[in-house]
Parts: sequence; structure tokens; C-alpha cells
Amino acid sequence: MNRNPGSSEAMPPLPLRPAYAAAESYIRQHESMLYAVSRYLPPDRRANVRVAFAFFRLADDMVDSGRASPETFRAWREQANRPAGEQSNPILAAWSDVRDRHGINPQHVNDLLDGIEMDLTPRRYATLDELRTYCYYVAGTVGLISLPLLHLAPGVTFDQAAPHAAELCTALQLINIIRDVGEDLDAGRIYLPLDELAAHGLSYADIEARVHDDRFRALMAHLAAVARSHYDAAWPKLALLSRTGRFVAGAGAVYYRAMLDELERGGFAVYRRRLRFSTPRKLWIVFSRWPAIARPGPLSASHGNRI
Repeated sequence: MNRNPGSSEAMPPLPLRPAYAAAESYIRQHESMLYAVSRYLPPDRRANVRVAFAFFRLADDMVDSGRASPETFRAWREQANRPAGEQSNPILAAWSDVRDRHGINPQHVNDLLDGIEMDLTPRRYATLDELRTYCYYVAGTVGLISLPLLHLAPGVTFDQAAPHAAELCTALQLINIIRDVGEDLDAGRIYLPLDELAAHGLSYADIEARVHDDRFRALMAHLAAVARSHYDAAWPKLALLSRTGRFVAGAGAVYYRAMLDELERGGFAVYRRRLRFSTPRKLWIVFSRWPAIARPGPLSASHGNRI
């Protein structure tokens, strides 16, 4: 769809209010920072964003929990694509309403679910470009789906903003991959691309053995630089979002950037434990960087390290 969707600003229909409440409860439990920063959206947009991210998290948790077989997940996604009136799961009912009222492009939803489904049968990636493609499916699509819900600045079209939303979310997914090397390894997954491993004198066997030497740190530093290059290119384009939408998207961006900086300062000690920030620290990161979010501009090397 090339139009700028999201023109419907009505609150959810009365029969669906309990479904929206269930989605809000789910996101409050599982995504504390998103729940907190989305409070600054107007009530209708706040509800829509929380429902969408509840759906994203629900789909992701099905795979990460190990409960879903490929057949189970395909049946679930087929059900998820049905209208709200045909849903028994309250989160799916709320999501279907948001999706249909705001004209979310079904290709973007299907691409997201294709990406999540890839993790049902763990695969490895031969090249960095293959990994970037995976990142588009599981994260770039989130940016595309979110645009109509966050709203754009006056005069900006969906087509103008879409590539930058996808690129920013790709950068955040690359940071996720760096952070979660150890946790993914525990689940039998290695996302680090073979060509980059080989270029740094490493193999899958080294990762499985949790080798953490100069070669590994150099690999992580290189992937961090790749993530930053995508981040830096997309960051100024936050200005294409509405002011409130910019705050929500920018909050996630600065949080992930701070996490990448912390990983780098710690020498990429990603095997031992997953880096986590407390909710107060997350909120401090976001609100202390509010001026940069409000007026996003090009990042210099020195400025970028403070975002």
C-alpha cells in the first residue's frame, strides 16, 4: 500500500474493549519500557501501539518458548490473519481490529511471521547480507507495521518514511543478535554469519566452544560497527514521524544504542549472561536523551557514542 494509512482515530469498538485491556496487560508484563513510554502517545495511538507490540511479542514467544511446531505455528498464523469477530484469543481479536482499521499492509505482517517462523528450524547464515535479510523479516517489518500507528509528520508519506523505519529496526535487531549470542547458543542457534566468522579466523565450532579471545572481540566490534552504520543512517529520519511517534521510536533506539555501548565497554562478554538494564535505568537512558530524540540530526562519531 502506498497511501499513508492510519486515518481512523476512533477508540476500539465497545465489544473489543476487554480484548484491548488484555493486550495492554500483556505488554505491561512483558515490555515494561514500551508500556512506559507509550503513555506519552494520545490515548487512541497508545492503545493501538500496545496492541501491535502485544501481537509481536505473542508471536515471538510462541517460537522462543519451544511450544510451537512448524505445523502449530502455521495454523496459529492463519487464525491470526482472520477478522476480529473470528478470534477467541483476546490479543488476536484486538490485533485484528487494529490491523484492519488502520489498513496495515498484509505483506508486511506476513513477512514478519515468515521471519519468526524461520526460527522454528534454526538455520545458519552464510553471509552478512543473508543475516540482514533475516533482520528485515523479523524486525524491519515491525518498523513498517508501526508507522501507520505512530503517525507521520505533516506532509510525509508512508513511502518516504518506510525505508528508514526498516533500516533502524534492522540496526536494532543486529544489536539484539550481538547481545544474545550466549542465550541463542543455549537454544541451538547461531546467527553470526559464516563469512564474517571466517574473516576473523573463527568457525561455528569456536562459537559452540564459547571462544572469547581477540578474534571474537574483533568480530563483535565489526558487527557493532555494521549496526551503528545502519543506526546512524536511519536516526535523522526520526524527524519524519509525528512528535509523539518520534518519542516512542526514539526511546527504543536510544535504549538499544546504550546497550551496544555497554556491550562494547564490557569487551562483548556475551556468553555469560544477557545484558539487562533495570526499568529505572532504561527510563533514565530515554529521558536523559530526550533533546536528541526531539530534534534528531546527523550523528558525528563523537556525538553518536552519546546517543
